[in-house]
Amino acid sequence: MTMTILDYSQLDAARRLDLAGNLQDAHEHLLRYLRGSGRGQDSRRRSAAFRLQARILRHGEDPADLRMARDSASHAVRLANLAASAPGERSVGLAELELAACLLASDRHIQALGMAKGWLDDPDATVSGWAWALVGECHLETSQFFVAVADLQNALAEFARAGKQVRERSVRITLADALTRCGRLGDAASVLEQDRGYWSQPAAPTRIRIRYLLARAGNLHQLGRIAEALDNLEDAQALLGTCTGMDAVKVRLDQQFAACLTEWGQLDRAEGRRKKANGRLDRLAPRFDGPREPPPPPSAPIAVDLGRERRTPDERRVNQDLVHSDEQLQARLARRLRDKATLSQRRLSAAALGSQVDLAINEAKGSPKALTPRVAGQVARLHGVPGLERVEVGALVEAGALLRGLGTTSLLESQRLLRRAVERVRFLDGMELWEARALLELGRTLDAMGESDRALECVLGGAGALHLERFAMRKRAFRDAWLRTELHPAFELGVRLALERNLPEVASEIIVFSRTAGFVASGAPDIAGGDRTDLPFLPVPRTGDPDDLPFDIQGHTNRAEHRSGPSDRTPTQGIHYAI
Repeated sequence: MTMTILDYSQLDAARRLDLAGNLQDAHEHLLRYLRGSGRGQDSRRRSAAFRLQARILRHGEDPADLRMARDSASHAVRLANLAASAPGERSVGLAELELAACLLASDRHIQALGMAKGWLDDPDATVSGWAWALVGECHLETSQFFVAVADLQNALAEFARAGKQVRERSVRITLADALTRCGRLGDAASVLEQDRGYWSQPAAPTRIRIRYLLARAGNLHQLGRIAEALDNLEDAQALLGTCTGMDAVKVRLDQQFAACLTEWGQLDRAEGRRKKANGRLDRLAPRFDGPREPPPPPSAPIAVDLGRERRTPDERRVNQDLVHSDEQLQARLARRLRDKATLSQRRLSAAALGSQVDLAINEAKGSPKALTPRVAGQVARLHGVPGLERVEVGALVEAGALLRGLGTTSLLESQRLLRRAVERVRFLDGMELWEARALLELGRTLDAMGESDRALECVLGGAGALHLERFAMRKRAFRDAWLRTELHPAFELGVRLALERNLPEVASEIIVFSRTAGFVASGAPDIAGGDRTDLPFLPVPRTGDPDDLPFDIQGHTNRAEHRSGPSDRTPTQGIHYAI
């Protein structure tokens, strides 16, 4: 009797440790149970234990552990079938869905989907809800974002029927990720805000709480609220310091840090984070070049069978096809971890052009006339693709700057692409920095074409938005790097253009603002206390009328406040800025 109590306590302890993110300790508890008195338990109890082992190993995302996780889940399926009194029993469904989750984590999306879809209409809401969640994750991993949103909403509906609040909250994190990748940033933010109070509590499960913080950081990054994104990442980093066996999550944390820092021009710090992530990846999974399982075509998503028949012959073969070509599997997993990096829009746009632009350059053999249509053609491939609107903006800006550097024969195409970027970005939330960069690059192109009047207006608009972003940075080192890499080049160009147009009053305004640090915000830490590196600043308010100057940048700066909605940033409403 005492031994039975010990067995139950070991399983419960393993579950608690898994939720707390202590995966190594959780697995040790599970192994003690399976190697000890757990052998004497009935098939249903042992099936639950193997299912828990698979879940713990799956959460670590280590390629070697995932193979063991699939084996454990397969044992759970066989034991559940032995203990089942009738087909379709709940324990069988839970075991098969755990196996599907392990297949999904192993980058075998089609196999995972085939196994999960047989349980979508199960009368048990926990089983059907999990099945819909897995189907949604399969579609999310194969870039069928809009289908994934509907699947995950169905999962929420099922879990609501079961009253599983923690599972609902976990699925909402995945739903927010899907909405973010669809470009529905406001909807994603609303979904995340719904559970913000719960995930702020220390009592919330640490492992899932980290998922929430990373998802919210990704959403805030896309919304252009970099300071808040970094705050969430720092919170996640502190929690990860208490966890074990979560190196894959630490990789994503470093990648998201690098993306946010790159957006703010902190290139050295971003590169340090990127190297740290790559070092962990090298330890986590070896580098191979095995083929990736091809995703289904977006135009023909995998059909979901809602009938009562649970298994076709092809689906039954999934159980027997779990271990093959392990080298190729590890290759896919290594690449999957790298592909899941949350890149900045700048890096993502470069990746979208990627090797195709390099190929175009090589084929054109340095001829700008031959290269220009090829680069423009590669960018055009992103035109009108749902979910890639932000990527397209970044690609347009990068391509426009690239073409300008090729010489006078490419200036017209450079201007065309940059003007498209300016128009596209007006309707995208959180892209104020990219609007500023598009305007600056357009100003440089117009300057190269001899159109200094219009060039100055674009440069002032872009520089004004970059100037405001500096005051969202609390760390002095961040502001210094931003001035050096982004602002000073823009200010210097503005001064030159203003002097060429014989507008000394505009040039003097630019010089004054480029040399003004700002003033310390209320509630800032005491300077006498020695904390000089983390002082929130506010811009210097304008006492004059911005309309007195030939150019006013308010149309570019204040639009962001109305479009993106309220945020936790330092407030700037009511202050006029003009250069």
